[in-house]
Amino acid sequence: PDARRAVESIRAESLRDHVRFLADDRLEGRDTASPGGQLAADYLAGQFKAMGLKPVGDGGTYFQQVPFQ
Repeated sequence: PDARRAVESIRAESLRDHVRFLADDRLEGRDTASPGGQLAADYLAGQFKAMGLKPVGDGGTYFQQVPFQ
């Protein structure tokens, strides 16, 4: 029942708004370690918080540090 309610709450215009933001040129392609990538990550963390999702990342955040070479 909870999953059905969640699925039924999804709206096309809401998805479109998220895609528009994440595809915007200001995000610079969301490249790793770029300001645009951080902006996208911050946006997603804000959305998770707004949905009431519990942060389980590093230090109680929505983020997990991953080393890149």
